[in-house]
Amino acid sequence: LQAGQTKCVPCEVGKYFPGGPAFEQLFKLNIMVDQECTECNAGEYQDTVGATECKDCEKGKYTDERGEQCKFFDPGKYQESEKQTSCKDCSTGKYSDGTGMTECKLCTRGTYQTQEGKSSCDYCDVGEYQDLSDTSRNAACNRRKKCFILLLVAILC
Repeated sequence: LQAGQTKCVPCEVGKYFPGGPAFEQLFKLNIMVDQECTECNAGEYQDTVGATECKDCEKGKYTDERGEQCKFFDPGKYQESEKQTSCKDCSTGKYSDGTGMTECKLCTRGTYQTQEGKSSCDYCDVGEYQDLSDTSRNAACNRRKKCFILLLVAILC
């Protein structure tokens, strides 16, 4: 029963009735109960009317305020766990190019990323390379070394 009401009304989206199944039965019978709807906690949501509990935000989504719906993370960020109130930045050598990512991708051959929280990797300059051996750390491109091969051929007469 909401304050000032004479009849039971289902909780709105973003809220739940914390009484549980016993109170749910009373509600169905339209028996008044002096209980108010409660906003879902950050990291949780409710997208249906008349709920008795909140749902956890799924991986790749979050809520940072009570009573709001889950949101996707921005590119450059990720979250691999449920019921989160914030996101994590992708570490150096990694990126996420979409929203709601549950993990970051490694920079590929010929690219690098020396900053956290980025949505793409940078390409190596002409004459430089990145051979993937170090992309999970703070790896930039290396200068190509010029190699000369000296071929000696002996001719027998």
